[in-house]
Parts: sequence; structure tokens; C-alpha cells
Amino acid sequence: MSRINHLIEEYGGIAIGTYLVIFATTFFTFWGLITFGFDLSSLGSWFVGLPEVGTLAIAYAATKLTQPLRIALCIVLIPVVHRYWSRS
Repeated sequence: MSRINHLIEEYGGIAIGTYLVIFATTFFTFWGLITFGFDLSSLGSWFVGLPEVGTLAIAYAATKLTQPLRIALCIVLIPVVHRYWSRS
């Protein structure tokens, strides 16, 4: 977590924007999959019995479960996005 905090201090808005884009992409991907009939229970027993909770809640829970992967992706992508953004 200290690495991501360091990136936020160093890159500021680009770090926050990159994280939010990755979060939104993940959330809306899960929401779309659920809305169009993908059964998340095939991903693990944790999702069994959740349909009565609601699509947005399930999509949010699935997004939260991917947080370690999203943070790792941010650590890799933030410097790349910064270099690209600085060239423009």
C-alpha cells in the first residue's frame, strides 16, 4: 500500500485518474456480465446465493475482490500513463 501512496504523491492526478479508470472499467465489466446473464457462481462459491442482493451490489463485491490485481496493475501503468501524458 505504501507503493501506491508513493505513486499518488509523485504523479498526483494521473495516479488517481488511472486508478479510477481501472476501477470503473472493472466495475462496469462485471455489471455488464451479470446484466447479460453471466453466472458468477462459476468463479467461486462466494458468489452462490447472491442474485437476490442486486446486480450493482454483486458487481461491486466482485470488483472489490479484484482490488489486489487492480492495485498491481496501477503500479505498472501509472508511470506508463505519465510518460504518455507528458509527451502529449
